[in-house]
Amino acid sequence: MYSSYQKSKPVKLVNADPAKIFRNMSPSPVNAGGQATIHTCRHPQTNKRIAVKRIALPRSLKEKQQLKNMAMDEAAALATCQAKSIVRLADPNVYEAFDSLFIIMDYIPGRTLYDALIRSRRPFEEHEIVKILKDVVDALVDVHDHNMAHCDIKSDNVILGDDGIAHLIDFGFVSMSSSEHDTSPHGQYHYWAPEVAAHLDTMHMPSRDIWALGIMVLEMLQQGNLNCAGMDSWEYMNHLANNPIPNIPSHATPALTNFIERCLDVDPESRATAQELHNHFIFEEYSSYESTTDSD
Repeated sequence: MYSSYQKSKPVKLVNADPAKIFRNMSPSPVNAGGQATIHTCRHPQTNKRIAVKRIALPRSLKEKQQLKNMAMDEAAALATCQAKSIVRLADPNVYEAFDSLFIIMDYIPGRTLYDALIRSRRPFEEHEIVKILKDVVDALVDVHDHNMAHCDIKSDNVILGDDGIAHLIDFGFVSMSSSEHDTSPHGQYHYWAPEVAAHLDTMHMPSRDIWALGIMVLEMLQQGNLNCAGMDSWEYMNHLANNPIPNIPSHATPALTNFIERCLDVDPESRATAQELHNHFIFEEYSSYESTTDSD
């Protein structure tokens, strides 16, 4: 689908303080998670508001190098992918200063899918779910077409933008075929596929993204609740080994149920691909729904 795109320019690691390059860097983060904080600033030429991801580097030389490799992979992934539903890299340089790395990205005004689910106080309706899925599946087609896996699909990593697009963000755990990372599970464990929970060598398998997408659909149907939210990682892995297929809510339509089942196939070899999901009949039904509502 995205094979016609040209390869982007390679990203570079530069020793420089981005606060001296970009204007009005916010001293306080607008978001935070793990070892990273998100700040905003202004582009010096366009005055456009952009986002700065600051990643704190550990003292260990081995861990520091690993984080540098991951940050370079994240920037390279953002520079490579072209889907409108993927956050864009705003600068080809990854900056290093003050024992931190800085990745410069487009700023996307909006709120995360998780926040929207919590604030809505109701399960999402199917047409809302399908609209979000269409954008996220488009993003995954682009990622997987470039022989990458996102490895951290979850509702916190989807921004429902003010532009009406659901944007896939945070490629901090992205895996490329050329990358050398440890093969331990990454991301929030509630979204782990059975093969990931079993600690199989699945770091680069795009099928893990598809399972996580299916879990995210269940989350939208259940007002942000996950079936195993109260379990720790070990309890969840044991649960998944004995009960690999989550229950699908009875109010899901046959089309959405089929979509979820294609995502949550226990066998990663027969699990749907992103391209197969892109062609799923639920999107044809959604297009018909949009046409009907537009005519009204």
